[in-house]
Amino acid sequence: MLTIERRKLATTSFIVPHDQGKAAQVPGTDCAHVFLHPLTWMRPSLFPGSTGTSESEYGSDAPLSGRLTCPNSACGFNIGKFAWAGMQCNCGTWVVPAIGVAKARVDVVNRVNTPRGPGNLPPAGFGIRMPPGMRPNNSSESGPGRGNL
Repeated sequence: MLTIERRKLATTSFIVPHDQGKAAQVPGTDCAHVFLHPLTWMRPSLFPGSTGTSESEYGSDAPLSGRLTCPNSACGFNIGKFAWAGMQCNCGTWVVPAIGVAKARVDVVNRVNTPRGPGNLPPAGFGIRMPPGMRPNNSSESGPGRGNL
């Protein structure tokens, strides 16, 4: 998931996957952009000057490439770029069409879906202090006292 200013920009289902190419500028580095499918918050950047929501109102004068700006109208910060003809990722792979959000300008959040409720996590995972007899055995603690003062 991508976020900026505590606002969700895209979930993983809207991320365009691409294979890292062999012609990377610096081998072993991660991609600098996350490529996305077109989303509604991108409309002012992709189709400047259009106010409608229907496809016929966009017109043919939309730019072929440009900058993606923050969806917060008070911010207007540049967070990425787009090119309908495509662009080359720093890993060497061409992505067409390319709508790339710079990883350095947004927060990439990896959510872990853990099951909730009793029985799915050990009680210590909930921040509950366990009595000494119920604590899991640690190999570093040995002997009858097991860390008692």
